[in-house]
Amino acid sequence: MLAPFMPHLAEAIHREVSGRPRQSVHLAAWPALDPAWQDEVLLSNMARVRRLMELGLRARSDAGIDPHQLLPGALVGPLAGASWQPEDLQPFARLLADALRVAQVRFSADAASFVEWRLALNPERPVQRDVSQAAIGDALADLSASEAAHLVTQLRTGISVGIEVSGLAITLLPDEVSISVHART
Repeated sequence: MLAPFMPHLAEAIHREVSGRPRQSVHLAAWPALDPAWQDEVLLSNMARVRRLMELGLRARSDAGIDPHQLLPGALVGPLAGASWQPEDLQPFARLLADALRVAQVRFSADAASFVEWRLALNPERPVQRDVSQAAIGDALADLSASEAAHLVTQLRTGISVGIEVSGLAITLLPDEVSISVHART
């Protein structure tokens, strides 16, 4: 990092530290990362923390809350089909609180109880069935909270789902259904 600003000093330090008086720092190969140093669990947890920060900041923006305003807290937890548990991210609570500008982050294993799922037909993927799209859309909208949560779990894992529409059993593929999550009122 020193080389662009003070190339001669960087060269002298490199030769002194490396013990190779003739090899230039500018011609040396980049150091290779030892794969044993990679912590896959840490990397996946940090990816989850980044995703939670994105979602939290988007939620603040959607609610019209100033991103610099300190809020008392945030409740975070996995939803249906998630591959992580709240205790996985507990060590990152302070980091997440700072990024979200909240005083405290609480983790809940039952985050699904705070949201409701809404299912609808994907407008980009028209459904060709024996029943009208409007009837299928109405059937999806009329699902109970527990039925919707169960279908979401299946859809998010790539499994097709069956619903009853006008007395007919209809199978919907995961890409034919759009899923949205909203705060339970």
